[in-house]
Amino acid sequence: MNVWDKCREAYRQGGLPYLLEKIWQKLRGTGGGNLYERERLAEAPAYGAWLAARRPGEAERERQRRFVFPKAPFFSIVVPVYNTKPRYLEALVQSIRAQTYENWELILADGASPEPATRACLQSLAGSDRRLRVEWLPANEGISGNTNRGIRAAGGDYIVFSDHDDLWEPDALFEIARAIDATGAQCVYTDEDKLQGDTMTFYEPHQKPGPSPETLRSCNFVCHLMAAARPLLEKAGLLDPRFDGSQDHELTLRLWDATDKITHVPKVLYHWRQFGQSMSKQHLERCQAAGRLAVKEHLARHGLTGEVSQDCGYRVRYDVPPDATVSVIFGPPENGTDLLAAAAALQEKTTHPIREFLLIAPPPPSGAPEGVRFLPPRPGESPFAALNRAAREAAGDYLLFLDARLTPLDAGWLAELLMFAQQSGIGAVGGKLLYPGGERIFATNYCLFPGGVVREFQGHSVHRLGTAARELLARNVSAVPGQLLLLKKADFTLAGGFDEGYRRQLGDADLCLRLAALGRRHVYTPFAVLAFTSLEGDAPLDDRPDCARFRRCWPDADHDLYCQRSWRDETED
Repeated sequence: MNVWDKCREAYRQGGLPYLLEKIWQKLRGTGGGNLYERERLAEAPAYGAWLAARRPGEAERERQRRFVFPKAPFFSIVVPVYNTKPRYLEALVQSIRAQTYENWELILADGASPEPATRACLQSLAGSDRRLRVEWLPANEGISGNTNRGIRAAGGDYIVFSDHDDLWEPDALFEIARAIDATGAQCVYTDEDKLQGDTMTFYEPHQKPGPSPETLRSCNFVCHLMAAARPLLEKAGLLDPRFDGSQDHELTLRLWDATDKITHVPKVLYHWRQFGQSMSKQHLERCQAAGRLAVKEHLARHGLTGEVSQDCGYRVRYDVPPDATVSVIFGPPENGTDLLAAAAALQEKTTHPIREFLLIAPPPPSGAPEGVRFLPPRPGESPFAALNRAAREAAGDYLLFLDARLTPLDAGWLAELLMFAQQSGIGAVGGKLLYPGGERIFATNYCLFPGGVVREFQGHSVHRLGTAARELLARNVSAVPGQLLLLKKADFTLAGGFDEGYRRQLGDADLCLRLAALGRRHVYTPFAVLAFTSLEGDAPLDDRPDCARFRRCWPDADHDLYCQRSWRDETED
């Protein structure tokens, strides 16, 4: 296919917006099937070996078959079918019949497929297992309508959703049942990866975060495999045909609105088969429009207002009250930074008004200009003690702890942070911090691993997609760096401020964990971008006394709810 044929095909699939997007992706080398996709496929052999090493062996599978669960939920697996190729449908059914957990039924809801081979395959499968039955629908009602027909015919305690041409791991239902038995969850989801066409090449695993409301507004990270309790579905409602193309995202938003009993199984148990002509690629604009509407209606249910647009995922620009008052606190100056000049420069590059600056430094001989207060450091006072003193003096409803060496790349940066910080239940909010020059990421957030606290995406190029495009999405995180940390003053006071036992590091991460213990969620937004003017003397997060104190305070903080350890790291081990 030559370039003109490709352009015509792109226009046919999604109209002018999709054509322009594909041209831009081609020029940047970032579109689907190009550089990013090739890089992920190049990793497939190493990832495949990692996946195979974690599959249960025959002895473990036999143990799972004999295992007796106290609750032993009955699962109804509902699969909408329409003109599915027999080999894909048979492969799906085979992977379900191979499940080590056997208390299930499989309902294939066929939307009056006109393809004779599909109907013949369904008739053959219907007689192959007593747990499998076909619902022959009189007409094709679309993916939502066909799925709803299957749900209504189901008798299970939990409904499990699956596409018609994908594959399951043999312990998928066992792991879901174990999660339900352990937690009483009403909604369970697992990790997944991609399966290339007709091959058995697995690639690009999606190692998902735990329940993350703000992340779910940015993208449907739940997707496959998901199980929902029947009472929850009855409460939230079944799939809505208005959202076909993004129907699973819209349903998940409603399910999560209706329950907080949500559990993530951090294991790749589902393989999503990839084709060149998937639903989303054929009807991209329709899918995206449905997704934007789903997020907008979800926001309305929560009493939130704002504009929903398409970015890497869905971007929500929440309305921010113009009278939200912010006190900016500059810590003790690094390497002789002129705090007064930094405050003046920041004020000029910020559209949302800043009520005041509190500078931990001796006042200049000429005195402080209006809106600036100097707080001279005290002898023997630690940086975190000085920040606490400044916070007590602050008059704003919000406290912004900021490294004076940072300069914003866009004047709307503060409003982007306030969009989240103003919301009930949100604790600390941070943005994207860049090294001097703006080409590489200094940090997006902190991740908690057995080896300690690390800055996620540190050193990554701003021009390349990271894992699941996480650096490009507004999402929940465990902690944000103190170089850019915004929160309500009331929350800061409630948490007791910074722990002054830390010398110079990890007091920010400690604060975030204490806020989380009080029920607050933290957010990273990629739309507040600031770059360092200099970073001389910046140290890695390895101060021994501070690391030791953090481990004593948080002995169980070796697992990050929102950031799994990558399969690549485990492979290197």
